[in-house]
Amino acid sequence: MIYKKVIENTLDLGSGTVLQIPKNILLQRAPLYDTGWRALLKGKGKYALILGAGPATREILYAFEEQDLQSNLPVIHCFDIAPPPKEFTDIRARFPQVEMEYHSGIDLANFLPQEDFIKNTRLISIHGVLDYLTPEAVKRLFLQITKIKSETISIRLCLTVSPWEIKFAIENADLTQRETESIERLRKKQVEVVNIDEFTNSIMQMRISMEAKVAQNLKHDYPASYFLPDKLAGYMKGIGYNHLQFLTYNPQGGNNYSALLMVFDNKD
Repeated sequence: MIYKKVIENTLDLGSGTVLQIPKNILLQRAPLYDTGWRALLKGKGKYALILGAGPATREILYAFEEQDLQSNLPVIHCFDIAPPPKEFTDIRARFPQVEMEYHSGIDLANFLPQEDFIKNTRLISIHGVLDYLTPEAVKRLFLQITKIKSETISIRLCLTVSPWEIKFAIENADLTQRETESIERLRKKQVEVVNIDEFTNSIMQMRISMEAKVAQNLKHDYPASYFLPDKLAGYMKGIGYNHLQFLTYNPQGGNNYSALLMVFDNKD
């Protein structure tokens, strides 16, 4: 029950609010979302995987809206620790021609892909869920992702300057500085290949007191994992994803970014 409350609070207060706004406004603020939606609908491969699927089911709806859904549709597998939200049931009822499965009770730290996902997946989407995994759990997850070799991977990172995270800014100013410098390296295309251990070791964990965790309905062992985007890009580059698009944006509008969306593909 605590985990469910965490998800709800994140949707209300943090970068999870990104997909509670209308599609046209979202695309004005973050047009890169359309790249992931096109990969879902038009990519090569039988499957699309949504990891940490609760709030991300809204992405499926936005991808489907105003589209011809008669051909080249993937089988969509959603994985999350929580039960399927009402949005998922509504989407499946609205689009019966799309085969969709929701796998609840799945801790992404222990995610194992089905054999037929490998080299047959058009999109893996991981949006706003990685902060709930420890660095070692992130390592295990990305090693599994490496096996799948999907055509496109879309990752939305929570940033230390997001509305929810900013509550802990004073205790984590050094982490925000490292994050800002990393984003700047990404902008300058200063991406160096790193291995899985170097990537794992670069993951930052925000300092949040036990009292603050209790006040925010967080589990006592909530890891608060945050990323240096250039290190993530360096790892993805090392496993064959040489095409990177990214943007920083504010889901609520304005010039001060609070989220980062990264889309990788391994197309020739």
